[in-house]
Amino acid sequence: MNKDEIKPSQAFLFLSITILILFLLGSLISFSFNYSNWNLISKILFWGPSIILTVWTVNDYLFKQN
Repeated sequence: MNKDEIKPSQAFLFLSITILILFLLGSLISFSFNYSNWNLISKILFWGPSIILTVWTVNDYLFKQN
């Protein structure tokens, strides 16, 4: 899909779903849904891609006006 074909609301919905999937993956690796019980690898697996994808989405759909 091209950036021009996706509305900003859809992009943020996809971002939310992706972050939810990353949270579930981190929970699976740590065997806990409680974030305070997560190990370092799960936190990195969750926060690294989440921050990068959020910055890209916000940059593409809120700040760039092409």
